[in-house]
Order: sequence, then C-alpha cells, then structure tokens
Amino acid sequence: MSDGTKTVGTEIVIKNVIWTEYSEATQDDYIAIGKHDGQDPFAAGGSRIKAVDRDRDIKGSKDDYTLTTAV
Repeated sequence: MSDGTKTVGTEIVIKNVIWTEYSEATQDDYIAIGKHDGQDPFAAGGSRIKAVDRDRDIKGSKDDYTLTTAV
C-alpha cells in the first residue's frame, strides 16, 4: 500500500534466528556469534537484533526467547 510518497509496512530479510534463555536482549541491540576479543559486538561484525519474541518454556524452567537479526 502506498499513498504516493510513503510506503506502509516494513519488509526485512532474515539473517539469523537465535533461540536462547537470555532475557535481557532488546530490539536494536547487537549480537556477535563466535569467538572474538573485546566487549563490542559491532566491532566484531555483529548483527542488529530486529525482533525479540518470548516463547513460553513447556518444561517449567526459564522462558525461551527468539532473537531475529536482519541483513
């Protein structure tokens, strides 16, 4: 849908999907996979988190989270 000057909605291309129990990740945080030096995931080639979804844990322990990064 377009009004002639703007488009409505956002389309992304998914780069990585990560399942974790880490509950402090938020949208626009960076995440780096693998071994790297330092505390800066952006400098290590990390990806920006575009979506964080909470998944209920069926075994009664910590909740699981799905982190999605985009190209």
